[in-house]
Amino acid sequence: MKQILPVLFLFLLYLAFPPTIFAQVVINEFSVNPPNRSDWIELYSSEVVDISDWIVADEAGDFFTIPSGTTLGSGIYYVFFKYQRLNNDRDTIYLKDNLGNPINTIRYGYEGEVCLPGTDGSIARIPDGGNIYDRLLANTKGTTNGEIITDYCPTSTPTPTLSPDPTASPTVTESTTPTQTPSPTPANSIYKINPAKDGNNQPLTGVKIYIDNLYTHHEDGETLEFCQGCFCDNDKQVSCELGPHTTKLTKAGYSDWSDQHHFSPGEDYEISPILSLIPTSGPTASSTQTPTTSPTKTPTPTKPTSTLPPKPSPSNQQPTTNNSPTSSPSSILGVSTSSSVINPSPEPTTLNPEPITNNSATKYTFIFGVIISSLAGGVLYFRHRND
Repeated sequence: MKQILPVLFLFLLYLAFPPTIFAQVVINEFSVNPPNRSDWIELYSSEVVDISDWIVADEAGDFFTIPSGTTLGSGIYYVFFKYQRLNNDRDTIYLKDNLGNPINTIRYGYEGEVCLPGTDGSIARIPDGGNIYDRLLANTKGTTNGEIITDYCPTSTPTPTLSPDPTASPTVTESTTPTQTPSPTPANSIYKINPAKDGNNQPLTGVKIYIDNLYTHHEDGETLEFCQGCFCDNDKQVSCELGPHTTKLTKAGYSDWSDQHHFSPGEDYEISPILSLIPTSGPTASSTQTPTTSPTKTPTPTKPTSTLPPKPSPSNQQPTTNNSPTSSPSSILGVSTSSSVINPSPEPTTLNPEPITNNSATKYTFIFGVIISSLAGGVLYFRHRND
């Protein structure tokens, strides 16, 4: 029982912390010192694997860290460039995960190991991810290694040993013509454009790439080379000479993204563009309301209302100074003809805007009637008295 417990403990520990296997990620193809170009390495995986922050190294140490957010999968090739990093005669390439654990290693140039790639060729696994390396006459960078032309590694031929001729004496000839050393051709500048993303870090597709406002017929992620006589398109209409250039990325519904850079020989330059979504605003509804014509009411004429003058109150009357005991005929009828000042009360406000002249005429008509009635009463009184 005591012997079973350690085994059981290790089994449970294995189930709790299973080992991470990255054996499917391999160094699939590489090229060393191509003419006037940078060294490059291609990674491949048969399964989906996140290779963020993985490390590539050689015998001199680490020299490249894979950017965060990089994922490999079936049919996906990850290629990166490094100018004159790998040794031309022999070297070892190491692929390590983000914790420094070795994933894949390849040695070239050593006896019994992979041979050196030829001019414009490469060393590649046949097929992709396979266990056999072959030397290719033309590289298949970024594509499948299925249909290729193999350039077999040369076999070493023993050098014959020459017997010295005792009678022969070497003749030394002095050359007076200096040998001119050819000027080295400037190396290319590698320009890697990572796939564009939006403001939410989501990848975008159909993003067009322009160099100096000329369409390169490339979309999304692309790797371009700038050198003497280089072009960025297959039709050789977009120049990719060394020097200053402007890169522009466009996509419908997004703001254009641009970058200016001076490309120098042997430089590796990488960008990760972020495109901003153009805000869309719908048509603004007009708040102007259509005026509704409402019928205008015609004011109905009203008949003028006769307003009698207010009766004088005793408090508003002023005492008269006439001490004559004789009463006038008008006083007999109850109408005072004294010049007492009567404060008229304010006229009531009416809604009917009648002219003031109508009220005045009615007032004077009433007064005139009162006077006539008083005269008529006086006449009748004196006639009755005489009888």
